[in-house]
Amino acid sequence: MSNILPIQSKDGHIYWVEEGDTLYIQRLKAGQYQSSNWHFAQTLIDDWTRCIDVGTNNACNAIHYAKRFQTVECFEPTPLAQQLWANTVRDNNVSNVALYKNAVGECQKTTEIVTHDRNGGHNHLSNADRPRWTGKQWAERNARARTRVCVPVQVETLDSYNFTNVGFIKIDVEGYEKFVLEGAQQLIQTSRPTIQLEIVANQCRKFGYWGEDMIEWIRTWDYTVISRKRGPLLGKFESYRTELRYEGVKYKGEMDLWFQPNERMRTYMFDELFEETLP
Repeated sequence: MSNILPIQSKDGHIYWVEEGDTLYIQRLKAGQYQSSNWHFAQTLIDDWTRCIDVGTNNACNAIHYAKRFQTVECFEPTPLAQQLWANTVRDNNVSNVALYKNAVGECQKTTEIVTHDRNGGHNHLSNADRPRWTGKQWAERNARARTRVCVPVQVETLDSYNFTNVGFIKIDVEGYEKFVLEGAQQLIQTSRPTIQLEIVANQCRKFGYWGEDMIEWIRTWDYTVISRKRGPLLGKFESYRTELRYEGVKYKGEMDLWFQPNERMRTYMFDELFEETLP
């Protein structure tokens, strides 16, 4: 197994990372990873019984979720990340979290996860069974992918766990988000959680779908799209090259969007919550 080490963060927590990690080491020294996302999510969540963290990695968010939720259910299929997760949870004395060592998706199956040395945040499930890009760009990406180490993993659906009272789902799985949602339809219909998704145009296309199509699909569930910086987004999304644009504009620093059940939209709070006004 790769060498691993603890990071003593300015926020008072200990995070375990892979030695030489190109993403997490510097960011976690400074404090919680993407802390503004978690601060914002807490303004939307109403039910603090159970949280689901899909793509939990080294528990850098899970240990913070555990401060508010009664239970945090974490999914992480990569063996190295599982060890980092266990060490981070142990050294921060967190007990109300559970780790499931499999992936979640649209059905039960066996596949592989493609790993990235010293950048585990970019690990992703294999897309060998998905429609692929064509042309030189895809050929170059595919050639690089063949040099990666692939680890066999089991995939289950979130619905198969029969979770109840889920107030929040965070999904960050490098393009596999749509398929996680496909396997969570019953859960979403019954619990009506706040959902946080990382949506990157390139990552969606890597798995044969468009980010804007996934957004429109979620809207059909009576959910509203919300930006941390700009509030509710009722207009049109469209992929352009490597970008996901809203009303023709790419907004920097917005890989994550939130989806809130329409019955829990609190419009009277928008002026106070959002950093910028709607365009």
